[in-house]
Amino acid sequence: MQADAGEAQAVANPKSPPIVTADLEPVKARLDKITSLQINVTFEEYKRALYPADIWPLIQIVEQPDKPEKVVIQLDEPGLRALVQVLANDINQDVRNAQFAFSGGAVRDVVSSLDGRAVQTIPTVQALRTAILGASATMTPVVTVTKPQISSAKKEEMATPDRLAVGRTDFSFSIPSRYHNVELAAERLNGALIAPGESFSFNEQVGEQTVENGYEEAYGIAVVPGAGGTSETKTVSSVAGGICQVSTTLFQAVFRAGLPIQERNYHLFWVSYAGSSTGLMGLDATVDDQSGLDFKFANSTGGWLGIQAVTVDGVLEVSLYGKDPGWNVEIDDPIITNIRVPDPKPAYDKTHDLAPGVTLLVEHAVEGFDATIRRRVFDSNGKPVMYDGAPMDLTLRSSYQASRDRWQVGVPASESLDTPYVPPDGDLP
Repeated sequence: MQADAGEAQAVANPKSPPIVTADLEPVKARLDKITSLQINVTFEEYKRALYPADIWPLIQIVEQPDKPEKVVIQLDEPGLRALVQVLANDINQDVRNAQFAFSGGAVRDVVSSLDGRAVQTIPTVQALRTAILGASATMTPVVTVTKPQISSAKKEEMATPDRLAVGRTDFSFSIPSRYHNVELAAERLNGALIAPGESFSFNEQVGEQTVENGYEEAYGIAVVPGAGGTSETKTVSSVAGGICQVSTTLFQAVFRAGLPIQERNYHLFWVSYAGSSTGLMGLDATVDDQSGLDFKFANSTGGWLGIQAVTVDGVLEVSLYGKDPGWNVEIDDPIITNIRVPDPKPAYDKTHDLAPGVTLLVEHAVEGFDATIRRRVFDSNGKPVMYDGAPMDLTLRSSYQASRDRWQVGVPASESLDTPYVPPDGDLP
């Protein structure tokens, strides 16, 4: 029988869906395994468990119908990095050298050192991804470990029973920011340990002289360029101003102890606080990490040295502790020559750091001079103590310019600092 002319035959060619149930079953089984396990993250004594609730937000199911594996499990990359950062916050720590300390005000002890730890982000992300996708029960972050230069493992060797020398200066006259800088530098100096034969750097110990490192803007001495190629030495605003008093006080203790001085720089002006306890002109030590000026000395005692720096009621005291090597230290009186008289005329510098009309005396008139001081070190038999093949016979020479009374005067922000200061009423403070 023939079909009518108005009828047509339908031919069906059914297509299989690109992803079928069979493709999903192994993915589901693997997903169940991944999200049912607890991953234990361990590094040395550190332990932290990652639970399914930590893993689920990272899971991404990706369809790829054109590939043999039509459905895959992937992990959210930003989420994975965020989880690694959580681990890093737990594990990371700065390296800490063993430090000298007091217990009960008398017994010297050593504060434990710490290894530095820094989680390496990319390798740890890879390790965590492998652990999650592999349904592993454990995972170890990739961590860079920095060993301390001075380890408390040597605690028994670090006995420092004797106070070898002390320096003492008064900073009670300081403005608040300078007072803060002295106390902060002293706090960072306190507890330093120096191994036998090693050198000590003041700048390394107290850290960068920046606002970011906790120091405040006060005043310091600098050579300032002037017009026509001239220059002038004067007191100016300076971040970390005042920490030279800490380096000076330490230097005085080191000088009295007879230790070898490896780097010492004198101030451009004589600073009166330097003579407040010694009575000796010419015993100071300025530092400035921006200019590469440091105070360094060597530990030639044969044992460990510990530094104690304390501030009480505006007085800074820095003590050196160790095993007394039995030295006799002879310090001659300073020889003062070439005295230079200060300019009697005060100087005035405009500043935007003070409120308009406010004045502050930042520099006092002090004579300039040259100072020479000799120090010799003898053993108990009266023979010169040797260091690096030569007697520890040290002659310090310093040359200080004369300073003058200098005022800073606050002016409006709109006023240039390059023009001379002219008071509104014609009278200077």
